[in-house]
Amino acid sequence: DIAEQCANFGLGDSLLEKEALAAIREIGFAVRMISLPESLPRTSDLIFMNLITLEDRTYCIELTQRGWRVASDRHDSMNGDYRQLDLHTRYFETIYQLLNVISPEFRNQFANKLSNKLIALSNGVSGFKGT
Repeated sequence: DIAEQCANFGLGDSLLEKEALAAIREIGFAVRMISLPESLPRTSDLIFMNLITLEDRTYCIELTQRGWRVASDRHDSMNGDYRQLDLHTRYFETIYQLLNVISPEFRNQFANKLSNKLIALSNGVSGFKGT
C-alpha cells in the first residue's frame, strides 16, 4: 500500500509525499537516477530529489505546494545558479513538464513508451505493462 511505500522511502503520507513517491516510480524508466537526499530537509511541505537525466546532467529538484522546480544543477544543493534564474525560478505542475524542459531524451523515452502501449492496445494485448 502507498503508506508502506512512503515509509520505505522515509516519507510520511501527506499528498506531497505521495506525489514524490509516485514520481520516483513513474519516471524511473526515463532517467539515470532519482533519489531522496539525506542531507537536505524533508517535511510534509518540502521535498528535494537528486536526479540524473539520460544526458548525464545532474539536478536537485524541489517539490512544494507551488509545484516542481529545479533547485540546483548539483546534487544535495538548494542553491541555484544565478546565471540561470529563468530555470531556477520556474515552477512546473508535474515532474513530466519539468523533465520535458530539461531532458530531450526524457521526451524520446516517454514517447516511445506511450507508442509501445498504444501499439499493444491496438493489437488487443490486455494487461500490457511496458517499462
